[in-house]
Amino acid sequence: VPKAGTLEECIAASGKDLTKIRNLKLTGQINYADFAVMKGKMTYLTALNLKEVRIVNDYIPASALEGKESLTFLVLPDRLLSIGDAAFCDCTSLSGNISFPEGLVSIEKAAFRNCKNLASLNFPTTLTRIGKELGYIGYWDGVFAHCNGLCCELVLPENMEVIGMGSFYNCPGLYGQLHLPESLTAIGSDAFGGCTGLTGSLKIPQAICTIHEGAFD
Repeated sequence: VPKAGTLEECIAASGKDLTKIRNLKLTGQINYADFAVMKGKMTYLTALNLKEVRIVNDYIPASALEGKESLTFLVLPDRLLSIGDAAFCDCTSLSGNISFPEGLVSIEKAAFRNCKNLASLNFPTTLTRIGKELGYIGYWDGVFAHCNGLCCELVLPENMEVIGMGSFYNCPGLYGQLHLPESLTAIGSDAFGGCTGLTGSLKIPQAICTIHEGAFD
């Protein structure tokens, strides 16, 4: 895609029917309009590889592929600063591992909420914030709320400052001891609510200023 916003034109020029595309690898530049094409017109889109693509402002727009139930496989761009609100929310078929690229700073509220078939997460060292400390309600705002297919140890980056409300709400498959980064300043309400698989001891870092209600319910 040589110019952001022209994905549909590029596919038409190639002679392909975008409504029948299942596997898509993109290079070049894209923006919110291109995500709208993938979300609304690519009915059967199953696998999406964005590794070599440049998104305008290095930001995946809010609700970019929200509710894309056909999507099972996702590779994020190598260059990315932030993932917007509800970007992949309710992508209930999305499975396997999500590897977040180095350089990513924030993942906004509900970005992967109810992606119940995700198995594991790999966070970059640059990530400082997951969701928002304050908002609506944890089970709705949580970045990974209801991702109850996750079955892994949760490894949080040492630069993490905020774990927002409901971030890992109802993720009982997370297991092992939870290590909270020393740079952490706030844990939102219900952040780890329902994480019944976590075990061992818990050390609260010295930098913590606020632990909201139900954080470890």
